[in-house]
Amino acid sequence: MPVAALKEERKAATPEEVWALLREVGEKQKENAEQIAELGKESREHRELMAKTNKELAELSKETREQLRQLTVKMAKTDEQIDKLTAKTDEQINKLNQHIGSLDQDIGALVEGMLTSNLFDKFHALGYDFDNAIANCTIREKETGSKRMLAELDMLMLNGTMALVIEVKTRMTIKDVDQHLNRMKLLHNHPNSLLGGRTLYGAMAGAKMTERSRSYAIKRGFFVLETSGDTVNIAMPEGKPAVW
Repeated sequence: MPVAALKEERKAATPEEVWALLREVGEKQKENAEQIAELGKESREHRELMAKTNKELAELSKETREQLRQLTVKMAKTDEQIDKLTAKTDEQINKLNQHIGSLDQDIGALVEGMLTSNLFDKFHALGYDFDNAIANCTIREKETGSKRMLAELDMLMLNGTMALVIEVKTRMTIKDVDQHLNRMKLLHNHPNSLLGGRTLYGAMAGAKMTERSRSYAIKRGFFVLETSGDTVNIAMPEGKPAVW
């Protein structure tokens, strides 16, 4: 086919076809523009979200660092308070040990004073003939092989048939009397080689006591030994002495 005929054939598109092609291209361009705009919007939203996230992370990191700083300060203050409390506790324990040591010395002096007084003669005058006395006596269970301590006695006076268990206090209280009552019951319920077979009596002794505590001990069947200078005054129990 001649070239002229081909050119003539290519020019055969109608105006309607041309406009249709142009409309199609325009629609494609519009669609592409909308897609580009949508992608741009999404990209902007992503950037804004990323910026917001980074800001929140920065603020959270700042807040976390501040919380850690405050916690460190609080821990330091707590350690300081613990150190002060420990020092104060140690001081109180030392003072308590000194006080206990002083009480032990006072009680020891009272026991020694009673042993060197005419205590045996005074009990003899009341009808109780003791021929021996033991200070700071430890009583253990009688069972074979047992070493369990039952009681620690400040002073013990005894003979072949009876024993007087004396509790010594620098300041005698009603609570001390009740504790000695429990001690006497314990000794009665657990016979041992030293006290076994003997009739047990109880006594409270002290350098200072209120009239109420003194009367309370007497009503509970105890002898009450009250030191006065180099001698000891003995108050008899109300009625007959309690026996264990």
